[in-house]
Amino acid sequence: MNCSSSNAVSMSIRPRAVPNKGIQYEGPMVGPYDSFTEMAQVACQRMSALQAQPGQRRRPGYCALMFSWPSDSTKWAFLHISEMTSEPAGGGMRCALPEDPVHPDDTSPLRLGGRFVPSPSGEAASSTWRPTLFLNEKTAESWDYDSMLFSLEDSGSCTAYAYIGFSRELSVLRGDDWVPIGTVYNDEGVVHALKTGM
Repeated sequence: MNCSSSNAVSMSIRPRAVPNKGIQYEGPMVGPYDSFTEMAQVACQRMSALQAQPGQRRRPGYCALMFSWPSDSTKWAFLHISEMTSEPAGGGMRCALPEDPVHPDDTSPLRLGGRFVPSPSGEAASSTWRPTLFLNEKTAESWDYDSMLFSLEDSGSCTAYAYIGFSRELSVLRGDDWVPIGTVYNDEGVVHALKTGM
């Protein structure tokens, strides 16, 4: 990956109407990717590379909407990516995601409550942020879309989370495996941690 060009790690995704074929999403991050895992790993690499470029401000992470590729349901793609912003006084994070990805300017604020978890060694630089809330602030209900969260840590690491709207399950990517860590049971968006997860 060439990290000297901002275009090489651009997060930009553009929807374009194609006659008789519906909407086509374009941009270097779109895909398709051969697997869900590959999609998350490539995204983490590009997001970390963008953060490492000279003169770039630090970003806490990104939110993304995803879907299975229309002509091959075994492949995955992104249809929107937006930056996370920190809420005041450590109240979590939020990002703006479109209600309808065909119209990306019509957004809903996704509130991402969360907590920082220190590393086993107690080093703050390697602590990770874990989401505990998926709330659409416009509708006051839990988030419905399939989405990914990418937490960019001060240590330079990137942690990928996946939230599946149908099952309301939250998973984290550990190595090459997705590990379920919580589930949203109600419309308030609160993530109930699984015993083996968070």
